[in-house]
Amino acid sequence: MKKEYNYHITSDLREINKDSFDHFLATLELEDNKFDASIDSLISSKEEGIKILNEKLKKSLQQNHHHENFKTETLNFELESFKSENQTVIWYIEEELKALAEMKIVYAFKSIEINIKKLISNSFKIKNKRDFFNWKTVETFLNSKNINLQKVKGYEEIYQLKQLNNSIKHSKKVEEKTLKLIFNKEEYDRVPTCPFFSEKIITYKHLLIFYNRIEPFIKKFLSDLCNMIYKELYIFSKDKIENLAEDLVLRMEKEDALELIDKIKKHY
Repeated sequence: MKKEYNYHITSDLREINKDSFDHFLATLELEDNKFDASIDSLISSKEEGIKILNEKLKKSLQQNHHHENFKTETLNFELESFKSENQTVIWYIEEELKALAEMKIVYAFKSIEINIKKLISNSFKIKNKRDFFNWKTVETFLNSKNINLQKVKGYEEIYQLKQLNNSIKHSKKVEEKTLKLIFNKEEYDRVPTCPFFSEKIITYKHLLIFYNRIEPFIKKFLSDLCNMIYKELYIFSKDKIENLAEDLVLRMEKEDALELIDKIKKHY
């Protein structure tokens, strides 16, 4: 038996679907990135640990300078040993900090993928959501809906995040082409180069500088994408209606078009 609709059911459903976009935007505004907050707290704690170690080393060097006239071979050895141990501990902490910075970047892009998938699948009533973790699939699908992903506000920054995320996940080091993409020339030139391997030395500080720069664009990007999808689905200008009519006329026989017109009228 064919399903019959009436004005109230159709209009109510349309309003519910439209309201879902407001809910999505409200979620973006109210969502607390608890992961970010936890990681930032851990980063601050480890940076404080480095600060304490550096202060201890500085104090030891000052004491050594104060007793310079009483230096002994044993004292020099102890000082160098303490200095070496301190530097080793600091190196390990900085490696941990780099891993935490990488986690922030990977988590941020993962949350973008999840939100894009949720937005597209809910907006276009798609049951098979699996493919929408593929960036190319997302671009192709949105293009088929007259939405150019590259014109969404913040696309450039999100694309940079995507490339850095891929580099972190799939390479042992951040590739040169990715570094030149995520940093401007001045920033890139400030990144130190390893004298032995002629490679850029990326520390956790460089990763956090990048993350802090692009983080505000995450909500801007998702919000603008949401608005563009809403506009495509629910805003009908005269030109859009004309183009839609011409497209149907080119494909439909007269009797089919008249039947479609009759069906549409029954919903209003």
